[in-house]
Amino acid sequence: FVASPEFAFIALARQLDLIDLVLLGCEMTGTYVTSDADERGFVQCEPLATVASLARMASNCTGFGGIKRALAASRHVVENAASPMESCVALLLTMPRRLGGYGLPKPRLNYKLELSREQCIPLKRKSITVDMMWPSAKMAIEYESTAWHHGDEKFVQDSIRRNDIRSLGYDVTTITRNEYKSIAAMDRIAANVAAKVGHRLRFERINRNAQSELRRAMG
Repeated sequence: FVASPEFAFIALARQLDLIDLVLLGCEMTGTYVTSDADERGFVQCEPLATVASLARMASNCTGFGGIKRALAASRHVVENAASPMESCVALLLTMPRRLGGYGLPKPRLNYKLELSREQCIPLKRKSITVDMMWPSAKMAIEYESTAWHHGDEKFVQDSIRRNDIRSLGYDVTTITRNEYKSIAAMDRIAANVAAKVGHRLRFERINRNAQSELRRAMG
C-alpha cells in the first residue's frame, strides 16, 4: 500500500517542525522535487497535491497525531513554486511576522499572463509566465538565479521577459540570491511590495529572532 501525498503530509507532521513541514508542503504543491542528481539541487515534476487538498485531508483526519500542525502548516504553504528558492522567497515574504516573515499577502507563483491580440504582435508571444505576481496590484517579482551568467542564453531571455512584463504596465522587482541572504535588501523589497499591494508593513512587529530561525531552516 502507498499513502497519498496528503496523508504522508499528515503522517510527517508528527516528526517535522512547522517550518520544515511548510517547506515539504511547498515541494508537494510545486513543480520541483529536491534531488542531488542535478547540479541545481532539484528537478522538475508535476505537483503531487494542492494547498486545498492538504487542508482537506487534515480536516478529515480527526484523531490523528499531528493534525493541528498539519492544518497550521497548510495555511502557510505557497503552491506552484518551480524551485526551492522560489518557495523560500515566497515564504519569507508571506509567513506571519511572529514566525519571522513579513506577513505580506500570498502571491500567485508562476502566474501566466495571457496577452491580448494587440499585445501578442509586438511581444511575439501569447503569454508570459511570471515567477511571483500580485495580479490586482500589478506587482511582480522575478528571481534571478546565479546558476546562469551574463551572456548565457537563459539570462538574455529572462531579461527580455522582464522588459516585456514592464511594457504591460507591471512593476517588476528582481531578487538575486545575495539579496535574499541580506536582511536589509529583503526589508527594502518587502517594503516596496507592501506599498504596491496596499499592505501596512510594521517592521517593529517582525520577530527578528524567529526570522533568523526561519532563514536558517530554509537555507
